[in-house]
This record gives sequence, structure tokens and C-alpha cells, in this order.
Amino acid sequence: MSLASVMVYVDPEQQDEGQIAVAETVASGFEAALLGVSAVAIDPPFVAEGVIIEQTTEEDLKRIRATLSDKEAWFRRIVRLPSEKVEWRWTIGFPTEFLVEQSRAADLVVVRRSQLKPNYSRHLDAAGAMLRLGRPILSVPDGVTRLSGDRIVVGWKDVRESRLAVRDALPFLTRASQARSPKSARRANRMRRETGCGT
Repeated sequence: MSLASVMVYVDPEQQDEGQIAVAETVASGFEAALLGVSAVAIDPPFVAEGVIIEQTTEEDLKRIRATLSDKEAWFRRIVRLPSEKVEWRWTIGFPTEFLVEQSRAADLVVVRRSQLKPNYSRHLDAAGAMLRLGRPILSVPDGVTRLSGDRIVVGWKDVRESRLAVRDALPFLTRASQARSPKSARRANRMRRETGCGT
């Protein structure tokens, strides 16, 4: 089992490599393509008593396009894969909607784990996307830039969702030196402490 394409969401305001480095490592390990995606949502017009008080101007759209173009250049500069293995997609629209739409082109989607921001429609809702993607998703905590995938602990319950999750994880499971499935929550917690997996 293998992966042909790995997609990573890049926040337009992001300055660190974080989940991009993890996605690059995974793509490199599987000789897969790396697709970077990003989006900026615009505010709807503000109307009071039938009069447009504030709306997005053409100048605002130019600035947004420039921001996304700069982010593409930054993404291509930090990714060390051959250029034919790297793709960039962007839109002016809602980030979560765009990621869900674009995820059809990926075998694995990598996102940065983050708290839902106050103006959530303008930022990626990773948890909301996870529920709608229909693809395996890897959520990377802040500060993590590497994924070895050498030791894996599988939480198991004999239900359809567990079987699907294990099937989607097979590319990683077949490459791991250790893969365990604890029989109880207490044993799972002990294994997590001993191996450092799942933290």
C-alpha cells in the first residue's frame, strides 16, 4: 500500500514550517506528490437600511491575491521536493470549504492542529474539515516538524469506523517497526507513556 498524493493546508498568515515539514516527510517517504492549498475568505458587504456601508474593494482583492502569491513562493521555497512533485492551489473563499473540495485529489490530508478562532469562517476549522473530508487526515500539533511513524499504537473497537481507520493507516502500519493494539484503556495509556506514541 502506498500514497500517491499528500495535501497540506497552509494558513496565509503562517510563518513556521510545522505541518508542511511533516507533509513533506510523508510525501518524500512514499515518493508522493505534495499539494499545498490555501484560502482567504472575504467579508460579505455590510448593509444598513439598504445602503452598502462597507464592502470588499478591487484593491482588497489585489492585496489578497498578492498575499496568496507570496505564500505560494514561500511554500515552494521551503519544500525540498522536486518541482514536478509540488503543486499549489488557492482561492478567495472559505478555507474549510476549499480544503474539503480539494481533498478529493489527495490520499492523505495534513493540517495543523489549532483552536477554533473567533471568526471561524475566515480560518480553517480542522475538526470540522475532518468530519467532512472522507479522507484520512493527519493533525499536526504546534512545534512538531517530524513524523517517524516507526511505533504505532492502534486504538481498537470492533466497529466499522475502526476497520476503516486501520485500512487507511495501512501505508504507515506496513512501514512501522512496531504496531500494537492494546486490549484495554489502562494498557493503552501505559503503552502510550512507555513508547511515546500518541502524545
